[in-house]
Amino acid sequence: MGSNKELGIIEMKVELVYLHISRDPSTYVPYSKRFASTYVGFPGDYEHELVVMLCNGNPNDKSHVPVFSGIPCRFELYSGGANDISAQQHMARLSKADIIVCMSSLVHFRRRGWLKRLVEEIEKNGEGLYGAMSSYENSPHIRTCFYACNPESFRAYPHSIETRDDSFRFESKDLSFSTWFSNRSKCMIVCWDGCYLLSESRAPKNVFRKGDQSNCIAFDRHTDIYENSSPSDKLAQEQRTGY
Repeated sequence: MGSNKELGIIEMKVELVYLHISRDPSTYVPYSKRFASTYVGFPGDYEHELVVMLCNGNPNDKSHVPVFSGIPCRFELYSGGANDISAQQHMARLSKADIIVCMSSLVHFRRRGWLKRLVEEIEKNGEGLYGAMSSYENSPHIRTCFYACNPESFRAYPHSIETRDDSFRFESKDLSFSTWFSNRSKCMIVCWDGCYLLSESRAPKNVFRKGDQSNCIAFDRHTDIYENSSPSDKLAQEQRTGY
């Protein structure tokens, strides 16, 4: 059987936005290398454009060049607020894609087909905010290390995120993107075994900070911390997250 394009099936235009932080290369370049390695090693299996945002560094910095050598992508320089969300919001304002997938510098993958899995659920369930992980700490929210939505919807969000403190407020506090989205549409967590409303997203097995986390379609620093914690520390993290 031919591909969707060969069969005349219209695919969503998907834009992946990854942040390469160049202000502290010794800390952040290894994260970019891990992302690039797992992006290649575990393909998303859905057509997309990868946009690498070069954030908060010297415009003459070239630390990204060897990291992304051979990987088809577009580079965009961003010199605004020193945080992930402000760069992602900036990209959403420019995007002409159907879906924008925003990823922090710490995201990586462990299984191929993660993007296909995400888009399958977006196509099935329609408008909404989709993520790979949830937490109920502070408030029920989709973790902003990996989230996806229609960029037009993102542009309708009424607050401009400019500072690191704003980013925390955007994720789970008074400026919560998840709460704002829940009031206009829905928030859903996409796992390998299903797709769950935010209110039900702590119930499945092996999700963020639960079991072996193998149900997650993407990973980051906090999944790593949990994985390497002692049983007592894992329990404390589970309880904070909302087991």
